[in-house]
Amino acid sequence: MAIKVLVTGGKGGTGKTFVATNLAYLAARKGIATLLVDADVENPNTWISLGASKPRRIATVYSYRPSIDESRCSLCGKCVEVCPAHALALIPGKRVLLIDTLCEGCMLCMYVCPQRAVNQLMSEVGWISVTRHGPLDVLVGELRPGERHEDLVVEKLLEYLANAEQGKELIVIDSPAGTRLVYKLAKRSDRYVCVVEPTPLSLNGMKRLMRFIDPRKTVGVVNKVGMAPEMERAIRTLFQELSIPWIEIPFSQR
Repeated sequence: MAIKVLVTGGKGGTGKTFVATNLAYLAARKGIATLLVDADVENPNTWISLGASKPRRIATVYSYRPSIDESRCSLCGKCVEVCPAHALALIPGKRVLLIDTLCEGCMLCMYVCPQRAVNQLMSEVGWISVTRHGPLDVLVGELRPGERHEDLVVEKLLEYLANAEQGKELIVIDSPAGTRLVYKLAKRSDRYVCVVEPTPLSLNGMKRLMRFIDPRKTVGVVNKVGMAPEMERAIRTLFQELSIPWIEIPFSQR
């Protein structure tokens, strides 16, 4: 069974994609059967960093969208009452208005409508793609620009990962920024690489990550060393307190 290594940073811009792509490519070059998974679905660019060919789409990710049949709608407002995302609004005496960008696709509105006036439409929210660079296979999740259903794309990506990992020894996952989706990915990973830069925001993001990531299975990376010595000392202190081994990458403008 392949070892899954999640490369994360708690915030964007720490250098996690740089670390993930280099780790995966070097492992593949050494003869380790490796798969790089780009789960940073809002900005998937591992393949660009590698210089790989444009990924080929193999699946489309869909989300439910309600469509109100005004000829059947009685304007009872039950759909508005149950909507957890407040994506529906009742205009008294006129119509039910859908705020499409807020809809989470839960379908509660369709289930509670006594007039069966809510129809189910499917909206394209993202894609799963594949590419290859030398000995390295790359699996990419991509959210359609302007959409907000990152979780659906990540779930579909994990479904495809279950098949793509066959025959692999190492899976390197480039995580999204933040912590919400990282938590979901962390539960399915065996080891963690936490990339942090010497800024207060990055240090705080690292502390948030350590609330649910096991430090005993973690390696730290301090990126851009030489920019802010005081912050670098604070990061080293945190790693020491958590007994996390780390490496350092010096800052370079090249």
